[in-house]
Amino acid sequence: MGQLANITTVPSLRQRLQTIPQSNADAGNHTLISWLMAAVRTMWENAGDLPEHMSKWTTYLDLAQVVQEMGMSQMMFSLHFHSPDDELLTARMKDLILANGPTGTFGTMAALLAPYVDRPIHEVTEALAHLGDIEVH
Repeated sequence: MGQLANITTVPSLRQRLQTIPQSNADAGNHTLISWLMAAVRTMWENAGDLPEHMSKWTTYLDLAQVVQEMGMSQMMFSLHFHSPDDELLTARMKDLILANGPTGTFGTMAALLAPYVDRPIHEVTEALAHLGDIEVH
């Protein structure tokens, strides 16, 4: 809890929190998620600024999990978010997926993912889950 208290003293974070609409009538009260999202946005202006680290994947089911994680990262920068599944697969995400897959899958995955760029994450993960079912059988 002490480290969480440390972020409350960062001037740029406090300034960002002042611009967040408060659902609570008490001045200065923010939810924990408001603090965390503001902390992320203070460190990185947009999702493109996040370090390009991604888990390696070896199966379609692994990849579905990775895509959901990417949706979560993208969601942190959406002003009006509902679910990471509603975030869109970006070209950058597709490139990271292709770069971190098993050797020999680049062409197949490039063809598979191309129609899903700018489509919701849940559509991508559903397609990958179907492929995972095929892969298991």
